[in-house]
Amino acid sequence: MKVTTAQFLLIPLLACLAAVAWAAKVAGTAVAATEEIHLLKPLNYSYKEGSPTFEWSPGSDDRFKIEYSFDPNFGRILWRTPLLSTPSYKVAASEWDRLPAERRVYWRVKGGSSTDGSGAIHTSAEVWSFWKQGSEPNDGDNVTSPPDPESFAGMNLIALHNSQSPQYMSTCVACHGSMKYETSLDPDVDGIHQEMLEEIPGSTNNEKCLHCHRTVDLLEHSASKLRRQVNPDLCAACHGPGGVEDGFYAE
Repeated sequence: MKVTTAQFLLIPLLACLAAVAWAAKVAGTAVAATEEIHLLKPLNYSYKEGSPTFEWSPGSDDRFKIEYSFDPNFGRILWRTPLLSTPSYKVAASEWDRLPAERRVYWRVKGGSSTDGSGAIHTSAEVWSFWKQGSEPNDGDNVTSPPDPESFAGMNLIALHNSQSPQYMSTCVACHGSMKYETSLDPDVDGIHQEMLEEIPGSTNNEKCLHCHRTVDLLEHSASKLRRQVNPDLCAACHGPGGVEDGFYAE
């Protein structure tokens, strides 16, 4: 077969165009694969009173599952949602009731595509968390944003605890909620928070905190004296002279 000059020049051109088209296809695939899932709602470190709605940007995926855990590394999964076809999920009451109050819960989204045929599972790079309010739900979208516990080093802790400061954080359990699960230094002595929590006045765990703990002002009370912030009169009612418990207070 005789190849003309025109054909001879055309062959490399076609090969070049094919290479460009292939490169563009590969690049397009790569771009699509880098579209990641991003968490949107509930806000990270938020404090939820009622069963929340979770939302996220889907990236390149169209099938999703949410995973919940007390562990930020998800060493143990509390539960997973069923397979979802939209980037939104309203938590059912039965699921919400399984969470203990005032515990920090971590969540993430896993996604995949029903069209690319790869079967690849993409996990959201972000892991967010929230706290569950201890009282009965009022408004499922009622959210406040407590401070980021992992950023305390750069925060003014005095201002956060000073009721006269514009930065005052009145929601104790947002940062101290896990203290109700304290472990006593003496294994024979139960921690006061879990032992007495049900008997302390207050309709929410936050109100129970404030019943015993006075408004903390670190300007006046250093960290070594924070125990002063518990009203001793409340303790002395049982642990003082004539009280029904072991006496810790002489007067």
